[in-house]
Amino acid sequence: MYRCPKCHEKLNKLANSYVCENHHCYDIAKSGYVNLCLHQRKAQGDNKEMVQARSEFLQQAYYEPLRQRLIALMKQYPADCMIDAGCGQGYYTNEIAKAMPFSEVYGFDLSKFALKKAAGKAENAYYALASVAELPLCDHCADILVSVFAPIYEKEFERLLKTNGCFIKVGPGPRHLWELKQLLYETVYENEAPKPMDCLKLIHEETLRYETDFEHSQHIQALLMMTPYAYRTPKSAIQRLESIGKLHTTLDFYIQVWQKQ
Repeated sequence: MYRCPKCHEKLNKLANSYVCENHHCYDIAKSGYVNLCLHQRKAQGDNKEMVQARSEFLQQAYYEPLRQRLIALMKQYPADCMIDAGCGQGYYTNEIAKAMPFSEVYGFDLSKFALKKAAGKAENAYYALASVAELPLCDHCADILVSVFAPIYEKEFERLLKTNGCFIKVGPGPRHLWELKQLLYETVYENEAPKPMDCLKLIHEETLRYETDFEHSQHIQALLMMTPYAYRTPKSAIQRLESIGKLHTTLDFYIQVWQKQ
């Protein structure tokens, strides 16, 4: 499945490395992932603190309904190969791999800290450090490609998908984290609807919305670290949020399935 990021020839696994016919070699890290990124900057991807915050939050199962809905949705589309473009620490990827044992599952991310966690818990998934804008994979290799709150590169995703392959996209619904936003900002706006795509055909869309209670301040802070609000919010508003011990809020996810014709 992997192709060499230097020459685009197929990579073959030899012992603990991937090697192409031009002898470009990529070693598999002790934690289980392989670095296939040629131009990585030191600060690329989520840092150790961000990954830890996200891991602590996701362990509380606040997003479990979304994970189960994704698994149920994927089972409707038979797949020999599934790609998670922007997999983070594998919260969705590893469970999808368990639920689809006859599929090859690949996860990609730019954070080595996230990939260490993902690969450390993997049973039926392969992980690589790479940009989702240019994935080191052969053309037309994927039956399903999924992106959960990650950047979208339509042309690249079209290249990877087989004919009739599906791209499953998850993003924030209109009222996602509505009550959290009310605590942070004076004026709150609903999230915009997803933009249409030119290369793929929309075949299904739905909204998954439910309410939940965050019972601990550290869960609220971990949630904030997972969002763009952590960098866009005035310090005074963040300090106000830090004083909150509990939070009742809405989780709202917009799910689309796009198909390559």
